[in-house]
Amino acid sequence: MSPVDPRSLVELARSLADPGHRAAAGLYTLERHGAFLAAVDADFVIEGVVWCERLAGNDAVAVLVRRLRQRGVPVVAVTVEVFRGLCHGARASGVIALLRQRWVPIAKAPPGTWVGVDRIRSPGNLGTILRTVEACGGRGLVVVGDADPYDPQVVGSSMTGMLDLRFARATWPELRAWGRAQNVALIAASPTARCAWDRFDYPDNFLLWLGEERAGIGPGVAARCCGAVRIPILGRADSLNVGIAAGILLFEGLRQRRAREESTQMSPKKSEASPPADHRPTSPPTAPRSPSTGPSTPT
Repeated sequence: MSPVDPRSLVELARSLADPGHRAAAGLYTLERHGAFLAAVDADFVIEGVVWCERLAGNDAVAVLVRRLRQRGVPVVAVTVEVFRGLCHGARASGVIALLRQRWVPIAKAPPGTWVGVDRIRSPGNLGTILRTVEACGGRGLVVVGDADPYDPQVVGSSMTGMLDLRFARATWPELRAWGRAQNVALIAASPTARCAWDRFDYPDNFLLWLGEERAGIGPGVAARCCGAVRIPILGRADSLNVGIAAGILLFEGLRQRRAREESTQMSPKKSEASPPADHRPTSPPTAPRSPSTGPSTPT
Protein backbone atom coordinates (compact mmCIF):
# COMPACT_ATOMS: atom_id res chain seq x y z
CA MET A 1 0.00 0.00 0.00
CA SER A 2 1.29 3.49 -0.87
CA PRO A 3 1.78 5.97 2.00
CA VAL A 4 -1.40 7.58 3.26
CA ASP A 5 -1.81 11.23 2.27
CA PRO A 6 -2.45 13.18 5.49
CA ARG A 7 -4.88 15.44 3.63
CA SER A 8 -7.08 12.47 2.75
CA LEU A 9 -6.63 10.64 6.06
CA VAL A 10 -9.90 11.89 7.54
CA GLU A 11 -11.89 10.77 4.49
CA LEU A 12 -10.12 7.42 4.49
CA ALA A 13 -10.96 6.88 8.17
CA ARG A 14 -14.58 7.78 7.45
CA SER A 15 -14.76 5.40 4.47
CA LEU A 16 -13.60 2.44 6.57
CA ALA A 17 -17.01 2.34 8.24
CA ASP A 18 -18.28 0.83 4.97
CA PRO A 19 -17.63 -2.94 4.65
CA GLY A 20 -16.82 -2.69 0.93
CA HIS A 21 -14.32 0.11 1.35
CA ARG A 22 -12.83 -1.60 4.38
CA ALA A 23 -12.25 -4.82 2.45
CA ALA A 24 -10.84 -3.01 -0.59
CA ALA A 25 -8.41 -0.96 1.49
CA GLY A 26 -7.41 -3.88 3.71
CA LEU A 27 -7.45 -1.52 6.70
CA TYR A 28 -9.49 -1.07 9.87
CA THR A 29 -9.84 1.50 12.62
CA LEU A 30 -8.85 1.17 16.27
CA GLU A 31 -10.27 3.71 18.70
CA ARG A 32 -9.88 2.86 22.38
CA HIS A 33 -6.93 4.18 24.38
CA GLY A 34 -5.96 0.75 25.68
CA ALA A 35 -6.11 -0.85 22.25
CA PHE A 36 -4.10 2.00 20.70
CA LEU A 37 -1.40 1.80 23.38
CA ALA A 38 -1.24 -2.00 23.06
CA ALA A 39 -0.95 -1.85 19.26
CA VAL A 40 1.92 0.64 19.37
CA ASP A 41 3.65 -1.26 22.18
CA ALA A 42 3.44 -4.47 20.12
CA ASP A 43 5.01 -2.71 17.10
CA PHE A 44 1.97 -3.00 14.88
CA VAL A 45 2.35 -1.07 11.65
CA ILE A 46 0.21 2.06 12.05
CA GLU A 47 -0.83 3.39 8.65
CA GLY A 48 -2.18 6.67 10.00
CA VAL A 49 -3.64 8.42 13.05
CA VAL A 50 -6.52 10.86 13.38
CA TRP A 51 -6.66 12.47 16.78
CA CYS A 52 -8.16 15.24 18.87
CA GLU A 53 -5.92 16.21 21.77
CA ARG A 54 -8.77 17.85 23.64
CA LEU A 55 -10.86 14.65 23.62
CA ALA A 56 -7.94 12.27 24.17
CA GLY A 57 -6.97 13.83 27.50
CA ASN A 58 -4.30 11.20 28.00
CA ASP A 59 -0.59 11.99 28.30
CA ALA A 60 0.50 8.51 27.25
CA VAL A 61 -1.59 8.72 24.08
CA ALA A 62 -0.22 12.18 23.29
CA VAL A 63 3.38 10.96 23.68
CA LEU A 64 2.80 8.02 21.33
CA VAL A 65 1.05 10.18 18.74
CA ARG A 66 4.04 12.55 18.68
CA ARG A 67 6.43 9.61 18.49
CA LEU A 68 4.55 8.12 15.55
CA ARG A 69 4.58 11.47 13.74
CA GLN A 70 8.35 11.67 14.23
CA ARG A 71 8.64 8.22 12.67
CA GLY A 72 6.86 9.44 9.57
CA VAL A 73 3.40 8.02 10.29
CA PRO A 74 0.70 10.32 8.83
CA VAL A 75 -1.03 12.11 11.73
CA VAL A 76 -3.90 14.57 11.40
CA ALA A 77 -5.23 16.67 14.28
CA VAL A 78 -8.95 17.47 14.04
CA THR A 79 -11.56 19.40 15.96
CA VAL A 80 -13.93 17.88 18.50
CA GLU A 81 -16.80 18.09 16.02
CA VAL A 82 -14.90 16.36 13.22
CA PHE A 83 -13.67 13.61 15.52
CA ARG A 84 -17.12 12.89 16.90
CA GLY A 85 -18.32 12.44 13.33
CA LEU A 86 -15.68 9.75 12.78
CA CYS A 87 -15.79 7.68 15.96
CA HIS A 88 -18.05 4.66 16.52
CA GLY A 89 -17.80 4.18 20.26
CA ALA A 90 -20.22 5.54 22.81
CA ARG A 91 -17.39 7.70 24.18
CA ALA A 92 -15.08 9.58 21.84
CA SER A 93 -11.58 8.46 22.79
CA GLY A 94 -9.80 11.21 20.88
CA VAL A 95 -7.61 8.85 18.84
CA ILE A 96 -8.30 6.68 15.79
CA ALA A 97 -5.50 4.53 14.41
CA LEU A 98 -5.62 2.95 10.97
CA LEU A 99 -4.13 -0.55 10.93
CA ARG A 100 -3.64 -3.23 8.31
CA GLN A 101 -6.03 -6.19 8.48
CA ARG A 102 -4.29 -9.48 9.30
CA TRP A 103 -5.67 -12.40 7.28
CA VAL A 104 -3.74 -15.64 6.83
CA PRO A 105 -4.35 -18.37 4.23
CA ILE A 106 -6.22 -21.22 5.89
CA ALA A 107 -3.55 -23.69 4.72
CA LYS A 108 -0.94 -21.78 6.75
CA ALA A 109 -3.04 -21.41 9.90
CA PRO A 110 -1.29 -23.19 12.80
CA PRO A 111 -3.02 -25.80 14.98
CA GLY A 112 -4.47 -24.81 18.32
CA THR A 113 -7.84 -23.57 19.58
CA TRP A 114 -9.98 -21.80 16.99
CA VAL A 115 -13.55 -20.61 16.53
CA GLY A 116 -15.37 -20.92 13.24
CA VAL A 117 -18.41 -18.91 12.16
CA ASP A 118 -20.49 -18.23 9.11
CA ARG A 119 -22.36 -15.17 10.24
CA ILE A 120 -22.92 -13.53 13.62
CA ARG A 121 -25.69 -10.94 13.62
CA SER A 122 -24.54 -8.84 16.56
CA PRO A 123 -21.14 -7.12 16.34
CA GLY A 124 -21.08 -7.11 20.13
CA ASN A 125 -21.45 -10.90 20.19
CA LEU A 126 -18.63 -11.40 17.70
CA GLY A 127 -16.39 -9.01 19.62
CA THR A 128 -17.11 -10.90 22.83
CA ILE A 129 -16.24 -14.19 21.12
CA LEU A 130 -12.89 -12.76 19.98
CA ARG A 131 -12.10 -11.56 23.52
CA THR A 132 -12.91 -15.03 24.80
CA VAL A 133 -10.77 -16.82 22.21
CA GLU A 134 -7.80 -14.64 23.13
CA ALA A 135 -8.45 -15.03 26.86
CA CYS A 136 -8.26 -18.82 26.68
CA GLY A 137 -5.07 -18.79 24.64
CA GLY A 138 -6.75 -19.48 21.30
CA ARG A 139 -5.33 -18.87 17.86
CA GLY A 140 -8.11 -16.97 16.14
CA LEU A 141 -11.20 -17.03 13.95
CA VAL A 142 -12.02 -18.86 10.72
CA VAL A 143 -14.82 -17.34 8.63
CA VAL A 144 -16.85 -19.43 6.20
CA GLY A 145 -19.30 -16.76 5.11
CA ASP A 146 -19.57 -12.99 5.51
CA ALA A 147 -18.73 -12.38 9.17
CA ASP A 148 -16.43 -9.36 9.51
CA PRO A 149 -14.10 -9.26 12.53
CA TYR A 150 -12.88 -5.80 11.46
CA ASP A 151 -16.26 -4.11 11.73
CA PRO A 152 -15.65 -1.05 13.98
CA GLN A 153 -18.21 -2.25 16.53
CA VAL A 154 -16.65 -5.72 16.62
CA VAL A 155 -13.21 -4.20 17.12
CA GLY A 156 -14.54 -2.03 19.95
CA SER A 157 -16.29 -4.93 21.66
CA SER A 158 -13.19 -7.12 21.44
CA MET A 159 -11.19 -4.53 23.41
CA THR A 160 -7.53 -5.50 22.90
CA GLY A 161 -8.41 -9.17 22.45
CA MET A 162 -8.26 -9.25 18.66
CA LEU A 163 -4.77 -7.78 18.34
CA ASP A 164 -3.01 -11.11 18.89
CA LEU A 165 -5.49 -13.26 16.96
CA ARG A 166 -5.22 -14.67 13.45
CA PHE A 167 -8.07 -14.51 10.96
CA ALA A 168 -8.66 -16.79 7.98
CA ARG A 169 -11.37 -17.22 5.36
CA ALA A 170 -12.16 -20.64 3.93
CA THR A 171 -14.74 -22.77 2.21
CA TRP A 172 -15.99 -25.88 3.95
CA PRO A 173 -13.81 -28.18 1.80
CA GLU A 174 -10.78 -26.02 2.59
CA LEU A 175 -11.63 -25.99 6.29
CA ARG A 176 -12.01 -29.76 6.49
CA ALA A 177 -8.80 -30.33 4.52
CA TRP A 178 -6.95 -28.01 6.91
CA GLY A 179 -8.41 -29.84 9.90
CA ARG A 180 -7.17 -33.19 8.58
CA ALA A 181 -3.73 -31.82 7.69
CA GLN A 182 -3.20 -30.10 11.06
CA ASN A 183 -5.06 -32.68 13.18
CA VAL A 184 -7.58 -30.05 14.28
CA ALA A 185 -10.95 -31.49 15.31
CA LEU A 186 -14.04 -29.61 14.09
CA ILE A 187 -16.63 -29.49 16.89
CA ALA A 188 -20.09 -28.01 16.46
CA ALA A 189 -22.17 -26.38 19.20
CA SER A 190 -25.69 -27.70 18.66
CA PRO A 191 -28.80 -28.01 20.85
CA THR A 192 -29.52 -31.42 19.29
CA ALA A 193 -26.12 -32.93 20.06
CA ARG A 194 -26.23 -36.04 22.24
CA CYS A 195 -23.07 -35.22 24.18
CA ALA A 196 -23.15 -32.57 26.92
CA TRP A 197 -20.39 -29.96 26.91
CA ASP A 198 -18.68 -31.38 30.02
CA ARG A 199 -18.82 -35.02 28.89
CA PHE A 200 -16.92 -34.40 25.67
CA ASP A 201 -13.19 -35.09 25.29
CA TYR A 202 -11.77 -31.92 23.75
CA PRO A 203 -8.42 -32.54 22.06
CA ASP A 204 -5.52 -30.12 22.26
CA ASN A 205 -6.30 -28.80 18.80
CA PHE A 206 -9.91 -28.05 17.92
CA LEU A 207 -12.13 -25.57 16.12
CA LEU A 208 -15.44 -24.75 17.78
CA TRP A 209 -18.14 -24.01 15.21
CA LEU A 210 -20.75 -21.52 16.40
CA GLY A 211 -24.05 -20.91 14.64
CA GLU A 212 -25.75 -17.65 13.81
CA GLU A 213 -27.93 -16.36 16.65
CA ARG A 214 -31.32 -17.18 15.09
CA ALA A 215 -30.72 -19.83 12.45
CA GLY A 216 -28.19 -21.89 14.39
CA ILE A 217 -25.39 -23.88 12.81
CA GLY A 218 -27.34 -24.61 9.63
CA PRO A 219 -28.32 -27.85 7.91
CA GLY A 220 -25.55 -30.34 7.32
CA VAL A 221 -22.95 -28.55 9.44
CA ALA A 222 -22.93 -31.13 12.24
CA ALA A 223 -22.31 -33.86 9.66
CA ARG A 224 -19.22 -31.98 8.44
CA CYS A 225 -17.77 -31.93 11.95
CA CYS A 226 -16.22 -34.83 13.84
CA GLY A 227 -18.16 -34.09 17.01
CA ALA A 228 -20.97 -31.98 18.47
CA VAL A 229 -21.76 -30.72 21.95
CA ARG A 230 -24.76 -29.16 23.65
CA ILE A 231 -25.19 -26.98 26.71
CA PRO A 232 -28.24 -28.09 28.72
CA ILE A 233 -30.70 -25.36 29.68
CA LEU A 234 -32.61 -26.13 32.87
CA GLY A 235 -34.63 -22.94 33.26
CA ARG A 236 -37.29 -21.25 31.16
CA ALA A 237 -34.85 -19.65 28.70
CA ASP A 238 -34.90 -21.33 25.29
CA SER A 239 -31.31 -20.45 24.37
CA LEU A 240 -28.01 -18.96 25.51
CA ASN A 241 -26.23 -15.92 24.13
CA VAL A 242 -23.64 -17.10 21.59
CA GLY A 243 -20.85 -15.24 23.40
CA ILE A 244 -21.75 -16.95 26.68
CA ALA A 245 -21.87 -20.33 24.96
CA ALA A 246 -18.45 -19.74 23.41
CA GLY A 247 -16.99 -18.98 26.83
CA ILE A 248 -18.42 -22.12 28.42
CA LEU A 249 -17.16 -24.41 25.66
CA LEU A 250 -13.76 -22.83 25.06
CA PHE A 251 -12.84 -22.76 28.72
CA GLU A 252 -13.94 -26.37 29.17
CA GLY A 253 -11.47 -27.23 26.43
CA LEU A 254 -8.81 -25.21 28.24
CA ARG A 255 -9.61 -26.90 31.56
CA GLN A 256 -9.18 -30.35 30.04
CA ARG A 257 -5.93 -29.39 28.31
CA ARG A 258 -4.47 -28.02 31.53
CA ALA A 259 -5.57 -31.14 33.40
CA ARG A 260 -3.69 -33.30 30.88
CA GLU A 261 -0.58 -31.12 31.18
CA GLU A 262 -0.66 -31.25 34.98
CA SER A 263 -1.17 -35.02 34.93
CA THR A 264 1.84 -35.43 32.64
CA GLN A 265 4.02 -33.23 34.85
CA MET A 266 3.04 -35.10 38.02
CA SER A 267 3.58 -38.60 36.64
CA PRO A 268 6.14 -38.44 33.81
CA LYS A 269 7.44 -41.94 34.52
CA LYS A 270 4.16 -43.80 34.22
CA SER A 271 3.87 -46.33 31.45
CA GLU A 272 2.00 -45.10 28.40
CA ALA A 273 0.52 -48.56 28.07
CA SER A 274 -1.50 -48.07 31.28
CA PRO A 275 -3.03 -44.56 31.27
CA PRO A 276 -4.96 -43.41 34.33
CA ALA A 277 -8.68 -43.98 34.41
CA ASP A 278 -9.48 -40.34 33.75
CA HIS A 279 -7.10 -40.07 30.81
CA ARG A 280 -8.55 -37.99 28.01
CA PRO A 281 -7.47 -38.81 24.45
CA THR A 282 -5.84 -36.13 22.31
CA SER A 283 -7.00 -37.64 19.03
CA PRO A 284 -9.99 -36.02 17.29
CA PRO A 285 -13.20 -36.85 19.20
CA THR A 286 -15.73 -39.28 17.83
CA ALA A 287 -18.69 -38.44 20.05
CA PRO A 288 -22.04 -39.21 18.44
CA ARG A 289 -23.80 -36.34 16.77
CA SER A 290 -27.23 -35.70 15.43
CA PRO A 291 -28.46 -33.41 12.63
CA SER A 292 -29.11 -29.84 13.69
CA THR A 293 -32.59 -28.49 13.26
CA GLY A 294 -34.23 -25.43 14.72
CA PRO A 295 -32.45 -22.63 16.58
CA SER A 296 -28.96 -23.13 17.87
CA THR A 297 -28.12 -23.26 21.54
CA PRO A 298 -26.37 -19.86 21.41
CA THR A 299 -28.38 -16.77 20.48
